[in-house]
Amino acid sequence: MKINKTAKLEDGFTFIELMITLLITSLLIIGISKGLIGGSKVVEKAVAGSSTTITILQMDNQIRSMVSRVYFPFWYGNIDIEENSGTIDIPFYEGKNDSFLYFSFENNYLDIGLKKVNEDSPEENRQSGYNMEKVQSYGAFSRVDLKPAVNKKDEVFGLQVTVYPLNKKYPPVNVIARFGSNPIFIRE
Repeated sequence: MKINKTAKLEDGFTFIELMITLLITSLLIIGISKGLIGGSKVVEKAVAGSSTTITILQMDNQIRSMVSRVYFPFWYGNIDIEENSGTIDIPFYEGKNDSFLYFSFENNYLDIGLKKVNEDSPEENRQSGYNMEKVQSYGAFSRVDLKPAVNKKDEVFGLQVTVYPLNKKYPPVNVIARFGSNPIFIRE
């Protein structure tokens, strides 16, 4: 009779093997959870950036659409656009000399609206003889610069709006919108 000297292997894990397996599993779970948390922050930032981009694109479309409805009568020649800190009024909205397109930047929001002469409007809707109607507000922005867009000969052909987002990592956005018609520039 022959005796087998090799010990029979027992099924199962030893305590040390079980501890190593738990340690490796714990490290994997921690790594995956940190990746998910970091990924959710990236998604959150992307959504915030997309929201700002969508707001600026909608604003760009609205500005170009409204400014293109400014029609200067040919006999007026070069038109001066009133501007001051944060507000600009553009005459001849839809070709009417008593109708203005206005842009105003207050409290981090850009307001776009219409001003029309209307003596019959209620006093609370009137400001200096004009009936004011806000069309749209966009924001929040840290700063908005409003000025007439001029060509190389300093002739006004539209409106230039420069928007500075609240988040400083985003660059300013420049919108140049052309009038629906340009005044005739009289050369001397």
